[in-house]
Amino acid sequence: MTVLFVGMLLLSSVPELPGADAYLAGCAAQKRSDFASAFQSFQKVDENSPLAGFARVRAAVCAVRGNLVPDAIAAFRRLAERLPEGPARRMAQAECAAVLAQNKMYADAAALYSLVLTERFQSPWLTALSRNAAETFISAPYYASRGYAMLAEAMRSAPLRKDKLAIAKLLVASPDPIHRMEAIDVLLDAGEYRDAYLAFVALGASFSPSSPDEKERLEYLRGRNLLVGGKPEEGRGILETLQRSAPQSPWARKGFAALARFLLGKTPPDDGLAALRELVRQYPDTVETGEALYWYADRLQQAEDAAGAANVFLQLAEKCPSHERAPAALLAAADIFRSRGERDQARRTYVRLGERYPKSSQAPEAWFRAGMLADAAKKPKEGVHAYQMAADGPVGNFFTHRALGRLARLGHPDPHAGNVVAIGIKTTSWLREKTIPGNARKAPELPVVLQFLAYNGLEEAEWEALHLLESAAGTDRFGEVLRTVSEVGLAATAAAIARSQKWGEGENDISLERLTVDYPRAYWPLVQQAAQETGLDPYLLLAMARQESLFQARIVSSAGATGVLQLMPKTAEWLAKVEPAISPEIAANLDVPENSLRLGAHYLARMLERYDGNYVFALAAYNAGPGNVNKWCAARPNADMDTFIDAIPFRETRGYVRKVLGNYAAYKSLYRE
Repeated sequence: MTVLFVGMLLLSSVPELPGADAYLAGCAAQKRSDFASAFQSFQKVDENSPLAGFARVRAAVCAVRGNLVPDAIAAFRRLAERLPEGPARRMAQAECAAVLAQNKMYADAAALYSLVLTERFQSPWLTALSRNAAETFISAPYYASRGYAMLAEAMRSAPLRKDKLAIAKLLVASPDPIHRMEAIDVLLDAGEYRDAYLAFVALGASFSPSSPDEKERLEYLRGRNLLVGGKPEEGRGILETLQRSAPQSPWARKGFAALARFLLGKTPPDDGLAALRELVRQYPDTVETGEALYWYADRLQQAEDAAGAANVFLQLAEKCPSHERAPAALLAAADIFRSRGERDQARRTYVRLGERYPKSSQAPEAWFRAGMLADAAKKPKEGVHAYQMAADGPVGNFFTHRALGRLARLGHPDPHAGNVVAIGIKTTSWLREKTIPGNARKAPELPVVLQFLAYNGLEEAEWEALHLLESAAGTDRFGEVLRTVSEVGLAATAAAIARSQKWGEGENDISLERLTVDYPRAYWPLVQQAAQETGLDPYLLLAMARQESLFQARIVSSAGATGVLQLMPKTAEWLAKVEPAISPEIAANLDVPENSLRLGAHYLARMLERYDGNYVFALAAYNAGPGNVNKWCAARPNADMDTFIDAIPFRETRGYVRKVLGNYAAYKSLYRE
């Protein structure tokens, strides 16, 4: 476990820039679709202002949206060509491309997008931009193949099922049959059976497979479509025949796994169980077998067959030890044993997880729970050993810090443990003994324009950051620029690029500098102001913002929660009525970091006051609402905090409380003032 001392440069306020007032007035008018007023405000930004280039771009967007000047689109195109090289020009090209695409000028739009896109770095913001470009490319014949290739790559890498599905619905029109087959597979996985069937029929009418792999893949898709499309016996026959005739084919394996899951969903599941056993026998330690076992174990848990679920989870760990879900399966099995009072079996399973997968994200929890069970069994040496193993986990892991606190309670404190920050969570400080590079002792100085744009939640900050990162790529300044980008508030971009470049990653550890990118003091002056206004610890606000949004100012959840601290608009409106410090204007602009931080801080302060300063109750209420927390408290009035957190029925809230507290302990460890 690694922790450090970092002194940071404190900035007293958001920087002022020439033309800033006019620029922000224009942004506000543009947000409310008052394009004429916005246009006039942007035109007032002096040519000598560092915001001048961006102001011209925004003025051009408003001119087009509001139809304010003759030939506005042509003027916009000239602007995109004539601006000097730099972030404003890249923004102009992207915005102009979007305008051209909306006007169905796809070839011209695609040509501009091709100038904008960078293949050097990827981040959530660039991924969204690339997706827009790809959709434009597929509408422009010259660029269509590139567009479909981009969509195929995006579909493969998309972490969310809904994103994969949205891309698949576009990809079924690709001229490349491989793309279409990949898309059909995603449609089937998502349960979009009608769309999958129609896409498969269209594929069959235009594609003749030429290789054994293509023939087997087509048969696999045909069998899966029939299986769920009203002809299950015919589909089953095709998939079983494929498995017998080409058992080593990946499509035979995928098809047989799909068949097993389909049959397990039937009553009685006898055929499904037989198919699952055959899948495990024929294809041990494969992705498909592991996924099928995990899916079935989860299904048994939902049916309240805990013993059956535990057995299947253990089977997954035994038969598919290299599967990414194997540690989670062991943890789930151990949790079931613990809930059923089978403490020895639970402890052995937790230890097995910790020993077999020491670098997994589940290992600290497994060791911590093994320690608790050893204590209950009056095996103090085993308990101390387990807590010491848990305490060696990552700096942001909740159970790592809980183990440090437990060791202190038992009279075996870690010599590097620091202060308690919440419910027995202790900080740690043993990175102080390492050699810390001088440039990690203080924050990078934030470029004024980048800071202004980021602190106001403007997309222009991303263009500035991209320009800085590309300029520093391959130089010894790259790490410092990454830290700058993260510190200014664009942590999602900086962290994604750091991961993709494996920057700051050693074979067995993460560097000090990388930790400052992953746990930045983002928007620090604004966070300090919100904390001072509400009496909160600024590091607690950082811990929440990191979990809520990874500091992304404009992010909106599926439920409508907005901004850095993810407030619901109705909650913000209520706060504006009951909190004198919060105006309706602040509540109406949740995508401005300062507003979101102040609103979130006030709401959390109210939750802490309601629950007498109890961090666990307050954080749970912030995530799930005080009404739910009141019910949970009434159901377990005397529960200790570990028991209470374990019993939270909402998985999201349970994870949220632990992750925020883990972040909090990490921040208190990393930044020891």
